[in-house]
Amino acid sequence: MRLYELVLLINPSFSKDKIDSKIDDIEEMLGTKIKEKDDMGMLDLYHPINWYSKSYFVSYLIEWEGKDVDFLKKKFRIDDSVLRYGIYKRESKEDFINYKKANKKLKKELGLENKQEDESKKEEKEADDES
Repeated sequence: MRLYELVLLINPSFSKDKIDSKIDDIEEMLGTKIKEKDDMGMLDLYHPINWYSKSYFVSYLIEWEGKDVDFLKKKFRIDDSVLRYGIYKRESKEDFINYKKANKKLKKELGLENKQEDESKKEEKEADDES
């Protein structure tokens, strides 16, 4: 078994319920092979895909046989709810980048985490003072 990262860009024209249902279907298909998941949500695209400027992003770290990767490729190629997909080999679990954790860590390292909290508290205080 090898580790792979599966990145999916799901059609943004679907309702939140349909997107959630699609993600549930994918997770059911992958089953216990999912080692980690990163649900990034709706994000802007750098370049439009099929005239969409946003897409719903979800990423999985999966343990999968190499021969079964072709099955995934075929499945996502014919699935109209998946705008794009990427399947990448990973050497270890540490190679999987969790978007939310990475953002939080970066904000903390840059000192932005506390500044944003301080600014929101300051704005709240100013709003209370004006009242």
